[in-house]
Amino acid sequence: MNRVAADVSPRTLKVFSADSRRRLRFVVQMLSQIGAQAIHHPIIGARGIAPRAERCSALLFIAREHGLQDAAASQANNKNHAVRRCAFTLTELLVVCAVIGILASLITTSIMSARAKARRVQCLANLHQHGIALNVFLADHHEYPLFNSMHVEYQDNHIDWRGTLFPEQAYQGGVFRGFPKVFDCPAAAWPTIRPAAPAPRWASYGYNAWGLGGTISQPVLGIGGTGPVPAMSGRFMVFDNPPPVRELDVVNPSEMLAIGDGFRGWKGTIADLTPVLGRAPDAWEVDPGSARRSHRRHSGRANVLFCDGHVDSLKLQFLFQDETDQALRIWNRDNQPHRERLNSLK
Repeated sequence: MNRVAADVSPRTLKVFSADSRRRLRFVVQMLSQIGAQAIHHPIIGARGIAPRAERCSALLFIAREHGLQDAAASQANNKNHAVRRCAFTLTELLVVCAVIGILASLITTSIMSARAKARRVQCLANLHQHGIALNVFLADHHEYPLFNSMHVEYQDNHIDWRGTLFPEQAYQGGVFRGFPKVFDCPAAAWPTIRPAAPAPRWASYGYNAWGLGGTISQPVLGIGGTGPVPAMSGRFMVFDNPPPVRELDVVNPSEMLAIGDGFRGWKGTIADLTPVLGRAPDAWEVDPGSARRSHRRHSGRANVLFCDGHVDSLKLQFLFQDETDQALRIWNRDNQPHRERLNSLK
């Protein structure tokens, strides 16, 4: 046996595959150990000491049995190990569920943020279209559209400022064909319940018709007309304010609000979905959820268009609560803060 083991040298093993070499080494090593035992303890049969051939057969039988037992034990161990690997503990399951929940919350937050940003961009694009239409009208007439011309026919002014800026979308009386998407802010939330009376005119965007102080203070300082305060005609308010504001009457177009999200506010009160963009004490919430919807539309901001055609996103606090000169003069065509109106209207 020792001679057989010596013959199986590394050079000889190269002719076999890796698997065969491992098995051959195992068998040779086993035969060497069993052979040593047989030499010191000869196998004794019924007729005495067994011949050499019988001893070799017996050794091979012992080696085969020993190998089969080792293989069976190895397979059993592998099977038990596979069974153990297929099972999960309760702690592992809870950790996986927690990780999945955290990832889901992060993905949901990112999706909502991207969605809000897309709506804000679409709203700014709508106001940009308003700015193009406004500058085209200024180039043709050198004056700003009237806020409302329902009772007064004046040049190319339609029933209100929207029909004047987009006449191709309106019929003769200013009634729109459908409702163009350019007038619809994708982030605006419409009330589910409308008040009984007076019925408001819901609008995503408003016109800076009267400036700081609204119609309560005189003269009006917006761009919707220079005429007198709207008067009552029967049960209805007449908003005709001719003559229109001339283009040259706006001292600083880059700092003068023209159109924006339909917010009308004063101090902490903000009414949304109004056709007027203004800062005046007659602002009142159409329903209790108006101020909440205003803050949620663009995360506490309002998208606005200036008279020179550029758009911006300003904080609601800056528009309706800030009392600095910069926050006050953006409402007025003479580019003056008119702080006295704040004191007289408190």
